[in-house]
Amino acid sequence: MFNVLRKGAMGDVLLLEPVLSALMAQHGQVNLLTRAVQLATRIPNLKVNQKFNTLHLNLDDSYEKDTHKLISQAYFEASGLPYLERKPDLYLTDAENAAILALKQDRGKHVILNLDYKHYTDARSVYGLNTYDWVALVRYLNQKGHHCYMTSYDQRLSGLPDYSMVIESDLGLSFLPKMSLPDLIVTIGAATAFIGMDSLPAHFANSLNIPSAIFIGSVNPEYRYLTLDTPFQFIQNPCARAGCYHEVFSLDGQPCSYRKKSSKYLQCCTYTLDQVLEKVERIL
Repeated sequence: MFNVLRKGAMGDVLLLEPVLSALMAQHGQVNLLTRAVQLATRIPNLKVNQKFNTLHLNLDDSYEKDTHKLISQAYFEASGLPYLERKPDLYLTDAENAAILALKQDRGKHVILNLDYKHYTDARSVYGLNTYDWVALVRYLNQKGHHCYMTSYDQRLSGLPDYSMVIESDLGLSFLPKMSLPDLIVTIGAATAFIGMDSLPAHFANSLNIPSAIFIGSVNPEYRYLTLDTPFQFIQNPCARAGCYHEVFSLDGQPCSYRKKSSKYLQCCTYTLDQVLEKVERIL
């Protein structure tokens, strides 16, 4: 059995799937040592966290140390394999495919919003938009014939004590409860479009070929997403050092030398409603 280590976050392991499939084709049985068990166990024939004597391939920090390329390409090169350009496969079950079809029929045209105020890294957060802006975005999507479903939210988005102060009763917006990983995949797979942060749900949307608008912050999207023919728009405030997240080996990215003294927010992560609407219009 060929033993591979990639502890990583779930998004990291999702993007590893093409490499794992190539390794199984080469070595037969592959055992992945990871914290992202829920995602890893979706991959057919992959062993997960089995006991082992010899570690054959350590992929921890492989793309973090080789930052100026697509994550999956860095994985392939670290594995000594020729690069195969394809998106990761989520290996949907028959039940999940049926659930996606049923949800599409039930909800019709709709957009999934994943708009937490704060990413765990400052360089990938969303700043500058208040609750009135989010409401204007939802109203715009409603006018285009789309109901909106928010998969997660944070009261700090608003700067207000209560969303009900600005969210009108006729607004086409529903808040979804916390859900399991398979349910989240189905929810995103049924959507007409996805709008959200650079995080695991955004990578699900890409894998499922859902048109998306992604708040990308200081990340270079060419190193993060292999979109191929999927309509994808990246929302990033103009900055002379765009993509500086990749210049250093750090989960937090490079300290920002363009941060204005009068602002606690990063320039690349501070958006306007007009910037968002322009990108969203391109995916509908």
